[in-house]
Amino acid sequence: MTVCVAVKVSDCVVFAADSATSLIGKDASGNEQVVNIYDHADKVFNLHKNLPIAAMTAGIGNFGGASISTMSKDLRALLMNDPSDYLLDESKYTIKDVAEKARKYLYGDRFETLSDKPKGTFQYWIGGISSGQDFGEIWRIEIENGICPNPVCVASRDTRSVI
Repeated sequence: MTVCVAVKVSDCVVFAADSATSLIGKDASGNEQVVNIYDHADKVFNLHKNLPIAAMTAGIGNFGGASISTMSKDLRALLMNDPSDYLLDESKYTIKDVAEKARKYLYGDRFETLSDKPKGTFQYWIGGISSGQDFGEIWRIEIENGICPNPVCVASRDTRSVI
């Protein structure tokens, strides 16, 4: 079980998560079991090196052979350098835009392309401050048993909350 905390105050969003992760495998009968527990997993990520945007994750830790940490770094590269759909315009981006791009990448480009899709729940929170704004916001992407609705704003710019 992952512990994730998001604290939103007037001028920032703070993400924190534990660092333990469990590797799940199958026994000889095909039943899932914990194979190993690692104490130093990355669950909090900077999604753009020049902008105040971060993400954190809980639940499923990998899609196929790629960890969520690796995919988050790949997403960061797309948000900063991709000349097509993913590149963020640093002068006029919103955190909602980032959440929608993250959903497209994580769910559409990665999860949906797997022949053997992982079961369970995946959550990915994105927080930060939109271009031209003074206050942060937090959005959540969730995949539950293969279904991924649109991102949901769980803390808007005008909300003071703890998630």
